[in-house]
Amino acid sequence: MVTKKAFTLIEMLVAVTIFTLVVGSAFGLFISAIRSQVKALAAQKLLDETSYTIEYMSRFLRMAVKDPSGGCLTTAGPGYNYENSDKDGIPGGDSWAIRFIDYHGQCHEFYLENGFLMEKVSTQPALELTSDDFEISSLNFNLSGQDGADNLQPRVTISLTIGKKPDLKPQITIQTTISQRNLDL
Repeated sequence: MVTKKAFTLIEMLVAVTIFTLVVGSAFGLFISAIRSQVKALAAQKLLDETSYTIEYMSRFLRMAVKDPSGGCLTTAGPGYNYENSDKDGIPGGDSWAIRFIDYHGQCHEFYLENGFLMEKVSTQPALELTSDDFEISSLNFNLSGQDGADNLQPRVTISLTIGKKPDLKPQITIQTTISQRNLDL
């Protein structure tokens, strides 16, 4: 007598269920790894752009010179290195804009407008320094030693909070202090 060996329906259902769980788990891990990679790349892009922007501003702020005539620095006056203002246009203290004479002798300004860091040089049109992918939620320039009468080396502390649009995640805050190269003591 010959007996045929076969799988029962229940054995097949158990095997398919186990196979589905294993494949589903592997697929879930794969999707999780891809999401983590996307987040890491977004954070890296944000850090790269922020680093470039801070370095770009730092180069000009380091090389700033005194305004001998007060023509560029309208509220600070002659002999000052930097001038800043807050959102109400009031000079001094923490601000969202900074103006100075760059090493080419031109009036140079960095300021925040509609979530973008803007650069304006003399009479040229303003340029956006940050891409459309990111939004700056906070920008402050804190000045010290900018007038030369206080016997302090001119310094600018930049504080910047930037995030990825539209949900502003990831978001980072960077602060750095730049000292003017030309001694002003």
